[in-house]
Amino acid sequence: MSLKKSAILTVLILCCLSLLTAAGAQVAAPAPTVIYAGGAQLPEGVKLSGWGMGTAKLSNQAIEINSKELYTGGCLSFAKPADLTAAFNTPHTYLQIMVRLLGMQAAAQSRDDEWAAALLAPDPGQIKKDAQPGKTVGRLQVMAFLEDGTGMELQVDTGGFSPADNGCLPVSFPLTLLKGALEAKEYKLARLVICGNGTDPFTVTQIKLVQDSAPLEPTAGANREVARNDKALFTGKCKSGTSSILYSWDFDDSDGIGEDSAESTVYHQFTKPGTYNVTLTCTDFFGIKKPAKSVIKVQVNE
Repeated sequence: MSLKKSAILTVLILCCLSLLTAAGAQVAAPAPTVIYAGGAQLPEGVKLSGWGMGTAKLSNQAIEINSKELYTGGCLSFAKPADLTAAFNTPHTYLQIMVRLLGMQAAAQSRDDEWAAALLAPDPGQIKKDAQPGKTVGRLQVMAFLEDGTGMELQVDTGGFSPADNGCLPVSFPLTLLKGALEAKEYKLARLVICGNGTDPFTVTQIKLVQDSAPLEPTAGANREVARNDKALFTGKCKSGTSSILYSWDFDDSDGIGEDSAESTVYHQFTKPGTYNVTLTCTDFFGIKKPAKSVIKVQVNE
């Protein structure tokens, strides 16, 4: 092969590699953008203050927020607005706030104790539906304000998220909904407000942008046999990525009733013998992902 042909071939190979690299860069997921990484110091140029009647301070390696109600809480102000335009224009991107609720562990233990007591009780159907302290935050609200002064809020129930390994709730908000409301050319974040609907304080251990396109994968459990009039315990689970989940149980697909319970864990009593198709439907709180179902068969004997 001549030197000239060899040089041309080398150029062609380099061009192909360049095109492949560029194509790969377009489909590769961007690294998460961390707004607050945790710890006793905020990023340079970021100021923490209360919002409305709420208060906020750095405490115990996290941000501690006291909200009296929604629209009161803590505010992060950016001296130089954070340019999140690329993140807003990237599909499946979420603003994720790692939250630890005061009393969350105690509430979980209380629920476990009540479930255990109910299993031993003569009438497990008398179990309380909500074992959480009444003032624990059950709904989180974020308000995002851009450099031009426009703003948008989103709210989500905290009960639809599963705790992470560190015990925090990965409360997530889809940027696509914020983008649709703000309709800006550039998304430069000037202020981020975080509020809760309870009077108990809560802590924020991390704030970041993450990507999640994983589908919902619900599990209603295994096929089983139960006796007529026995109270059977059904526990629904769902792999959901960053999504908050709404649960819906249908214990008899032939009775015309689409939903018998909206709890993830529920007792049900079958009053007639036969074979029943039990369906668990899981839905994304924000409607971003498609709903998914899990169906099991329950044989009810005399």
